[in-house]
Amino acid sequence: MCTASPRRFGLHAILSEAAVHTEVGGPEVLREQLDHLVTMSRLPNVTIQVLRFEAGAHLAVSSGLAMLAFEQDEPPLGYVETLAGELFLESARDLARLTDAYDNLKTLARSPADSVKFIKELSKHGA
Repeated sequence: MCTASPRRFGLHAILSEAAVHTEVGGPEVLREQLDHLVTMSRLPNVTIQVLRFEAGAHLAVSSGLAMLAFEQDEPPLGYVETLAGELFLESARDLARLTDAYDNLKTLARSPADSVKFIKELSKHGA
């Protein structure tokens, strides 16, 4: 019998400041969404950062991206959204580019603590 516990799913999301200001469904829906982000940020496996407007141009300015890591024997996978559809990337070169973009975003964004504080303030006082 195998007693090894499965690895916990982890999420590190970097949201643009525009995304946390954009109302879809009205101000009450946005407030609920912001409160949900704050709640989720309290989980030990969730990290949320907000990319400040002041960050300006960055390596992922033209599209959203995701880096997916799997079990040890599975290779990572990159995901990029474009106007023409989504791309799934597997080559070491493409994954290195996505990693560079992701690392750049992490340094440009507010810290996780400052991001949650910012989201709480938006929720209280309106986006």
